[in-house]
Amino acid sequence: MSWNQSSSLPVDVRDERVSSFLGKVYGWMFAGLLVTSVTAFAVASSEGLIETFIENRLLFWILLFAQLGLVFFLSARVNTMAPAMAAGLFILYSALSGSNRVCGSAPLHGFIDCDDICGYCRDVWRHGHLRIND
Repeated sequence: MSWNQSSSLPVDVRDERVSSFLGKVYGWMFAGLLVTSVTAFAVASSEGLIETFIENRLLFWILLFAQLGLVFFLSARVNTMAPAMAAGLFILYSALSGSNRVCGSAPLHGFIDCDDICGYCRDVWRHGHLRIND
């Protein structure tokens, strides 16, 4: 049945099914963001890992293309794989996403002052543009 065809189910039953489905979707989204955040925090908290990522840019590219390959693989096979496999690959994608967030910004660590960025954002917010001659 298409999304726009009428259903023989009562409205209450359809609403309950949609609510249940959306609750599960939001639960998985929360789990993915939680895994991404925990992974990013763990990587960012380890000086050894940060040094490894700074010194070895090839590792960054490998992780980046692994994440991209995982997206293509999941997109192509999501309808045919077991739900447990899809869930596991989604969690792996979330972990790769967290490590790539830190890896991509690792070379900037120590070179960008957060106070400067916040000051620029505050000036743009207050004045509509960056005020340079103040």
